[in-house]
Amino acid sequence: MVRPIRVGRAGRTGVVLSTLAHLSRTRFPIALMNGKTTLTDDDAKREAIRSLLASGLATETEPRADDDAMFRVILDRLRASDRELKTKLVIGGFTLEMVEHGGFEQACESCMYYQVHRRWCELPELDLPVEPEWSCRLWRI
Repeated sequence: MVRPIRVGRAGRTGVVLSTLAHLSRTRFPIALMNGKTTLTDDDAKREAIRSLLASGLATETEPRADDDAMFRVILDRLRASDRELKTKLVIGGFTLEMVEHGGFEQACESCMYYQVHRRWCELPELDLPVEPEWSCRLWRI
């Protein structure tokens, strides 16, 4: 929403833009008034995921969802789970690097559920911030 306001003695008008919630989910750090930057919530969650995977969290990378039946089996497990971050990572079979399988390089950036500008997996059962070079076993083209 944009609304005009009066600014200063000269009677000039300016505009005030309402804060939009979706704009806070940016891939860039937010600059603070003191010149320092802070990570967004998405970036912080992405770093937590990276840390969990780098520290050796064992994920189920096989079997891959090569067909609709296996895809549904994995989705059903995710739906029946506690929906916690670690559980999503384990059942989803996340890795910090691209996986080559069935003649395809399966990285998040080439998956149909990947939102490029937000760096996000929009598969409802996962709904996580991701990096383009990561992979999971629910990869689809």
